[in-house]
Amino acid sequence: GVTALSTTIQELGASLQRLHANGHPAGLAPGKAESFTRALASGADFRQAAAQVRLDSRLVASVSQAGDVQIPAVLSQLVSTLSCTTAHTHTLQAAASYPLVLAASIACTAGIVFGVMGPAMTLLPLGRGTSAGSPLLVALAVSLVLLVGLSLTVLLKLPVPPFAQGWQRLEAFAFLDCMHVFVRAGVPLPKALRGASTWCRGSSRQRATDLARVMEAGGDAPDLTPLLDDFEGSLLVTAARSGTLDQALEALVEQRRIGLEREIPAQAMRIHLSALALAGASLLMVGGTFFATYYVAVAG
Repeated sequence: GVTALSTTIQELGASLQRLHANGHPAGLAPGKAESFTRALASGADFRQAAAQVRLDSRLVASVSQAGDVQIPAVLSQLVSTLSCTTAHTHTLQAAASYPLVLAASIACTAGIVFGVMGPAMTLLPLGRGTSAGSPLLVALAVSLVLLVGLSLTVLLKLPVPPFAQGWQRLEAFAFLDCMHVFVRAGVPLPKALRGASTWCRGSSRQRATDLARVMEAGGDAPDLTPLLDDFEGSLLVTAARSGTLDQALEALVEQRRIGLEREIPAQAMRIHLSALALAGASLLMVGGTFFATYYVAVAG
């Protein structure tokens, strides 16, 4: 009863504070977490309490879509979902910062070569201007823009196929885990699907709402890629109709959790290799410009 609810609210506050301590944007500072949990314990409106502390919009939207649930218990489990994705989120964000570091380093090197060493060499007795600088400078600028674009593509979670897979796999895990939380809380499946869909973006969210409509009207599973594989979608529909949805979701969530340990590092490596290829091309341009200028200055 009351004691159990009080314990659940305390656990929720502690989980939100841990997320904040780990640098997750969905976490709350101790003061805000305590204010939020006090509001929930006093029976305040959930949306108003969440708005006052700026609780993560995914948590608010998913709980609101799910309907009548025991908010502290469900929120506590959804915060655990966020906790599970924290390390993977940091891995992708760190990988996305790598191209920016390379771009900054190459830009500094290019600035020295083009702005200082090149003009200095033209002052040598045999030195004269070189026409090789302008086209190489344009090509260098393009490669630097591509490096910055690569970083922004990952950081902004843009749907570019080679670099969006990591975020898509994280979304799918959060979607399945959130749906599992709602199903265990007794939420009807269509509502659970719509609540879980708030953890997705773009086409993935559309696939989730399509599945919710199918579960309401009956029929075969729609195309759920990139949210879920075909097998996973068929399994969910079959399990829902056979009364084994809880077990099926538990298995799918665990499979996704294990898969993330392999998929996220592989995505980070893909980003690193792409950045190194672009950086290598940039350095070749800088080096080519330097040696062209040096040759003209020495050989005349």
